[in-house]
Amino acid sequence: MGKARLQVLRETTQTYLFALDKYNPPNLHDIEQELLKQLEIAYLTECSMKPKNQHWKVPETLTQPVIADIIAYLYDVRRISCAGSNADPKHDLLAIYKKMGQMRESILKQQIWYTNSSSN
Repeated sequence: MGKARLQVLRETTQTYLFALDKYNPPNLHDIEQELLKQLEIAYLTECSMKPKNQHWKVPETLTQPVIADIIAYLYDVRRISCAGSNADPKHDLLAIYKKMGQMRESILKQQIWYTNSSSN
């Protein structure tokens, strides 16, 4: 018995991501193109064992769950409880947490400026 389509999609995505250098990944366009190529190979391999009327359409774009897997693997994703800590988590936001670097320094400068200008 062959694998389910979703199983092939998840396994191929995970295998590709685990082979990446998480701290020096290729640009997102290259990730997309390389992953689509690997998905095509995996789909065609799996479909070669199925009757012709059960062949899957090879994806032309990455699905939302695959994009979510890429983001979660490459970035530190955090949940922001905007409605309070006791609120239903379905109302929370997801954000990419930036520990250091240019954007974080810019945000900290803005907070310092806001704090100083508010106290005047």
